[in-house]
Amino acid sequence: MIKNIILPIVFLALAGGIYLGFTDTLINGGDSIFFGNNKASIVELRAEKIALEQALNDARKLEETAANLRNVIAGLDQNKIARLDDFLPDSVDNLQLIVDINNIAGRSNMTLGEVVLADSNPKNVTPSSVGAVPAVETTKITFNVTGSYSELKSFLRDLSNSLRLINVSRLEFDTKDSETGEYTYKVDVETYWLK
Repeated sequence: MIKNIILPIVFLALAGGIYLGFTDTLINGGDSIFFGNNKASIVELRAEKIALEQALNDARKLEETAANLRNVIAGLDQNKIARLDDFLPDSVDNLQLIVDINNIAGRSNMTLGEVVLADSNPKNVTPSSVGAVPAVETTKITFNVTGSYSELKSFLRDLSNSLRLINVSRLEFDTKDSETGEYTYKVDVETYWLK
């Protein structure tokens, strides 16, 4: 009879000791009676596994996005990229800019004269920081064109339709030679480039 009562109590105590000393600390972490300080519990390891799987999924999605972007970049028309470079170049080519303006004036039957180039404007149109998008700088050009009013309208329309981004900031004219119908117009323009 004593065996029937004591033996189950001993087994229950032994099972409780094993659970508290080994199993509980293995699952929930903490100091183990048998194995000392357990570094990580099963619960912590499962949480870390979930976090690592999520990071791996995020990395795969980023890799897919990068591959898609590489495909898009590879599929871009090089002529369109060249047009973007004309629209907002990465340097100022003053001579080419004057030639472009002269060609536009010539298409409108106007004569270009007295071109004055200002130094690059030190103010940034777009703020820039290290490692960020390049700053957009402005360059001011002042020039005279001679022609009729309708030719001036044609010139300004062609100037606005050119690939290069050009803003007319000031326009003055002189009415001294109104007998011939030709006037001299002083035009200030600003053009933009990436620094």
